[in-house]
Amino acid sequence: MEHLEYFIAIVEEKNLTKAAQRLFITQPSLTRYVNKLEEEYGVKLLDRAKLPISLTPEGSLFLQEKLKIETTELNLRKRLKQMAQSREKITIGTGYSRAGFWLPQAVETFARRYPDMDLGITTCGELKLPGKLLSGEIDVAVGAFSL
Repeated sequence: MEHLEYFIAIVEEKNLTKAAQRLFITQPSLTRYVNKLEEEYGVKLLDRAKLPISLTPEGSLFLQEKLKIETTELNLRKRLKQMAQSREKITIGTGYSRAGFWLPQAVETFARRYPDMDLGITTCGELKLPGKLLSGEIDVAVGAFSL
């Protein structure tokens, strides 16, 4: 059973009628929600014997853990969405003098062949390319140099 916002509204308002008004639902519906929730967990979560309504120790633990679960769920959804939207990236490192000759045609061919992959290009002096390759700054080095 979900609707954690119902439970939070009750805790914040300390009154079922005010919480129901805030949530735009009827007070009997909110009472049924609390009864089902307490039945589901087998403990009293709220002390409703007197006003203002307060959390029982079990209710406090319930709220604390449910908020952790909710946060974890939101983070999971965010990470999964990022993974689904992220694209692989390859970074090519090339020397200044060679890039103008072969790079435009290579980029065009690469983009057609791998449309879901991002291509990054870094130009620098050819003597710097081996270091950038070894450090992981670039994935591929194109130039005239000795390893």
